Amino acid sequence: MQEVGTVVEVKDDLAIVEVERSPACERCGVCYQMLGTNKMVAQARNNAGAKVGEKVNLEIESKIFLTVAFVLYIIPVVFLIIGYFIGSTLVTFLQKPTYSQEVGILSGFIFLGFSYLIIRMIDRRAALSKQIQPVVTEIVKS
Repeated sequence: MQEVGTVVEVKDDLAIVEVERSPACERCGVCYQMLGTNKMVAQARNNAGAKVGEKVNLEIESKIFLTVAFVLYIIPVVFLIIGYFIGSTLVTFLQKPTYSQEVGILSGFIFLGFSYLIIRMIDRRAALSKQIQPVVTEIVKS
């Protein structure tokens, strides 16, 4: 994924880049939306040596972008389904089949909540390792 933005601040080897919010940015989570505007701010590795005020290409590897999408969208659905089947199977095993659907739904939502805790742990580890950080690849000539 590639976006064009404007450098608003430079700190050591990092650039704070302001970008227009695109449909691809909807729930990615790499950038931070500024309140009341359609602009977002991203902290990126400044590989191009950009300075404040310059327009730059900001890039996130497709592999990383797909991994983020998988974690945010697929893992909760999988946990919901697994939770449903565990709950309904457990109740049937305990010989209370009349409540298997209700307990399955309840345990599905419990597992769904648990999946968000796991996603939060993954997010913290990824933020610490800076694997998901975008990169300023080049300065755009106006």
